[in-house]
Amino acid sequence: MTIGLLLAKTTLSKIVKVYFVGKGINELYKIYIQDDHQNCLRINLNANLEDSFIEINNYKPFTGKLTTVLNLKDARKYFESYESNNIRQLEISRIVKELLTLSNWSSSRNNELKNPSFHIWLLSQINRDDLIGDIAYDIYRDKQIKSELTVEEIKQHVAINVNDIKSLDDFDENAKSVSPSVCVELALLEYKVFNNKKTLKRFSIRDTAGYVYFMHEKLRPKEVKIGRARNVERRARQLSTGRPYDLRIIGVIKADDYFALEKKVQEYFKEKKIRKEWFRIEGELVKKYLQENNGELYLP
Repeated sequence: MTIGLLLAKTTLSKIVKVYFVGKGINELYKIYIQDDHQNCLRINLNANLEDSFIEINNYKPFTGKLTTVLNLKDARKYFESYESNNIRQLEISRIVKELLTLSNWSSSRNNELKNPSFHIWLLSQINRDDLIGDIAYDIYRDKQIKSELTVEEIKQHVAINVNDIKSLDDFDENAKSVSPSVCVELALLEYKVFNNKKTLKRFSIRDTAGYVYFMHEKLRPKEVKIGRARNVERRARQLSTGRPYDLRIIGVIKADDYFALEKKVQEYFKEKKIRKEWFRIEGELVKKYLQENNGELYLP
């Protein structure tokens, strides 16, 4: 896995701690890299290179007797003395050393996106609620993809695994006639324009019917995200990727034009806006708004 691909698939920001698990420097078997938001990356030194030796889910660091916890600067020095006679482990350690040179992953991620490959650019589109966002999400979660692919390799992979691609599940029967390969071509067109530094209005979906949703994290119930989606459950899973806790759906409002309704709802709560689509709203106020606007309440 290249550093660029890893950065694109994680949400880590500023690294503050590194956990080394093992009896000593040359008997390590796991490493956890943790950022200032408690997001964590797990590295299995005993894995095969062909497998996913870097696991990007938000794992909780192991903190037993065999764990050494260091800040990033000390972690770099500590790992410099790592040795192994195993070629596989040496290659993994080389990648780990490169990762430990990165202190601010957010900044490094932004630098990668200034001139990204098609694969990296596509992964950066997973939060879009359109055909490109859906194919990007399928590429993101595909466990068969363990390294950065070229454009042709992505096309071949999608063509071979067409039955496993779920990108069009949210669309009506007419839209489902569009193949995942066409979605890749659509993304490639936009990527080419992106590389030419031209402004492109993102491809719109013909059908604007959908839902405006209200979501929050269980531990932060007053921080509410107001957004739009055709498939709200799937959107919640997408937005939960890389977060310490999954987002929960408070409720939804069905709309013929969810673009217009989203704008209307966000305008209504504008005085409570924190940032972008996030608002600080009491739960009872959300429930009241849903009840008064023919919404459907998911949480009691």
